[in-house]
Amino acid sequence: MSFFTNLRNAKAVQPHPSVPAPITWFNLDLRTVLLVLLGINIVFKVIDVITLFTLLIFVITIIWCVTLCEFSSFLLIIAALGLAWYVFGFFAIYRLIPEWIVVFAYGTIGFFVLYIIRVFVYAISAGTIITLIFNALFFAAFLYCLKAVHTYAIACRNASGGV
Repeated sequence: MSFFTNLRNAKAVQPHPSVPAPITWFNLDLRTVLLVLLGINIVFKVIDVITLFTLLIFVITIIWCVTLCEFSSFLLIIAALGLAWYVFGFFAIYRLIPEWIVVFAYGTIGFFVLYIIRVFVYAISAGTIITLIFNALFFAAFLYCLKAVHTYAIACRNASGGV
C-alpha cells in the first residue's frame, strides 16, 4: 500500500478504558488541551486570512503595485494553507487517528520553518529573537504533546484489538 492509501484508509480510534489518557497540569486531558489550542489557532488563522484578503483588495484597488500584490497574495496563500493544515490537525486529534497525527506533526515542522524564515526576512532585532526563542520552546512542547497523544492513540488501538 502506498503512503496516501494508508492515510485515506486510516481509521479513527476510540478511547479505551484500560488505557490511561495523558494528562497535563490541573488533571486536564492532554487531548482536550490540544483541541482548545488548535481551536484558538484556527480562529486566529481565519482572522489572518481575512486581514490578508482585505490587504490584497486594498493593494489591488488603491496602490496598484504589482510587487505588493504578489507578496500579499503569497502571504494569503500561506495563511490559507496554514488554516487548512490546522483544521486537518484538529480533526486528526479529535478523531484520534495516529497516522494523521504523525503527518500533522511533520507538516507543523514545515510551517515552523516557514515562520522562522518569515521572522528573519521581516526584522532581526532583540524582540523578534526573544519571541522566536519562546515560539521554539512552545513548538517543542507542542510536538512532545502530539507525540504523547499519538502514543495514546496507538495504545487505544492495540487495547481494542485493532491493527
